[in-house]
Amino acid sequence: GTKKRILPLVKHSPDPVIAPELPWEGMLGWTSVRRDPGSGRYQLWYQAYQPKPPQPPHKEDRRLRCVVCYAESADGVTWIKPKLK
Repeated sequence: GTKKRILPLVKHSPDPVIAPELPWEGMLGWTSVRRDPGSGRYQLWYQAYQPKPPQPPHKEDRRLRCVVCYAESADGVTWIKPKLK
């Protein structure tokens, strides 16, 4: 008695889900989302690329050229990027 239905996708907002805000978030690459069964919160890991080296007199930090970042959300729409050590 079960029927399979496929509904059209509807974009929630024209804004990006995760907007680049930090110096190393020039471009965002892959993402992976998981919902924590204990807390019910969504956890997002994503890859970010620094767009170009900082202009002199600042030296380029090669560790920030390609990094894995983390964000979390209670509803899957509004994301918080906690400061991690």
